[in-house]
Amino acid sequence: MSVKLMLAALVFMLCGCSSNSNVGVNQNNVNQVDIAEAVTLQLTAPPGSLVNQSKNQLLTITYQGKENQLLTQLELTEQGLNLVAVSPQGLPLFELVFVEGQALKQKKYVEFDMLPLPYIISDIQLVYWPLAALNAALTDAVITENENGKERIIKSDGNLIISIVKGTDSISYKHFQRGYQLTILPME
Repeated sequence: MSVKLMLAALVFMLCGCSSNSNVGVNQNNVNQVDIAEAVTLQLTAPPGSLVNQSKNQLLTITYQGKENQLLTQLELTEQGLNLVAVSPQGLPLFELVFVEGQALKQKKYVEFDMLPLPYIISDIQLVYWPLAALNAALTDAVITENENGKERIIKSDGNLIISIVKGTDSISYKHFQRGYQLTILPME
């Protein structure tokens, strides 16, 4: 059974026992996420080059001394993105739906202590969106690329906030201010 089919089946099975909520990331602007102290990212729909793409990934999150692994399916649409996550054992964890101009919607199927889910949406955009779109959406920070696009650096007032390294097999994301790390391993 494909990962995509397995994820869809598990999500539908547990829809009846899930909790729904609208998560406003910022009281004044529902599509703005504080990615660091005094630094915000305006969440946007994917640029045309990314629309209608689907990514199956193993996401490893190291946060507060704990490591969590998630199998995720990311769907990029004209209006935003959908992210579904299950545990490596197949237990559905959450679904996030981001539509530009609307509050982030999340369904948690089980309670767990992990990185706040709105951060994951902003992190996805920082990894995949083009630099020009990101720099237009960032407030009080700049993102640059080095090594022919293999490394992205986000700085504010000369201070390193985030480092993203795109290797041949995986992507490493380090948030220095918040002290967490993501490793993204494509499962295609």
